[in-house]
Amino acid sequence: MLYKINNDWSSRIGAGMGYKLPTIFTEQTEALQYQNITALSNTLKAEKSYGGTADINFKKRIADEIDFSINQLFFYTIIQRPLILQNDFPNTFFINSNKRTTSSGFETNMKIIFKESWKLFAGYTFTDTKAGWLAGNQFLPLVPKHKLNLALIYEKHGFLKVGLEGYRTGRQFLSTGMSTPSFWEFGCMVEKPIKNISVYINFENFTDQRQSNFKRVVNEPHNNPTFDEIWNHTEGFVINGGIKIKL
Repeated sequence: MLYKINNDWSSRIGAGMGYKLPTIFTEQTEALQYQNITALSNTLKAEKSYGGTADINFKKRIADEIDFSINQLFFYTIIQRPLILQNDFPNTFFINSNKRTTSSGFETNMKIIFKESWKLFAGYTFTDTKAGWLAGNQFLPLVPKHKLNLALIYEKHGFLKVGLEGYRTGRQFLSTGMSTPSFWEFGCMVEKPIKNISVYINFENFTDQRQSNFKRVVNEPHNNPTFDEIWNHTEGFVINGGIKIKL
């Protein structure tokens, strides 16, 4: 439901339901190389989710050449019968928990446009997850509580487009209960149109942010290795580019 309060303010409310069928293909089983995973039981049931969102929007031209907008969103989600991995050496198997998983928080997004060419985007997300089936620390593994995204773009139609972006990911808890450090990653993109041809180059994660900078992902022995959970980039700095042709 969308409610327009006036030309500057508006608000939306939404709700939904969903389900996910059981599968053995998860981040946890991938880390175990799918070894000694018991086949899914016919008694397993689909996970069901219920959630809702509510937001409020404000947009206004605050000067002759500056447009400002901000969106404040709140969300809440419940997952019933979550599928969890259990260990009973030497086998590992899935069960449905009778305790639910909840996720709540808010997201703030802001946009400033100057002279229609300069655009600044900033966003912050706070996520509080609770896995009722976990003892002690009930934070859901690999879900950061804090995330920040920033982007500055210069775009003049038919002349040039340049973008610089940065993302900060807060610490995450692993399945072992250990926490990871927070980290930044940055990217840059340049696109130059020439008549009906555009040439672009993209620098992704140019500060070479990757998990192996903190700790090895693959652990010894080599004849029977174990793998850490993936909580950061694994590929590091990536450059790609190309040519776009308009026919």
